[in-house]
Amino acid sequence: MRRRLTSTSTGHAPITPTPQVWQARVASAPAVDAFLASGRDESGFVDLEEIQGRRR
Repeated sequence: MRRRLTSTSTGHAPITPTPQVWQARVASAPAVDAFLASGRDESGFVDLEEIQGRRR
């Protein structure tokens, strides 16, 4: 099923969810870089995939 795109006030089609996700990732990159540069140790955390695997 195709989704109909409606025009915005600028005459352009609205941004689809995929570009919005990538825009958010690009916008958060400086914060991620700062966190990694801070030297914080995350080795004590449990991997989410490991927890989800236990539940199934």
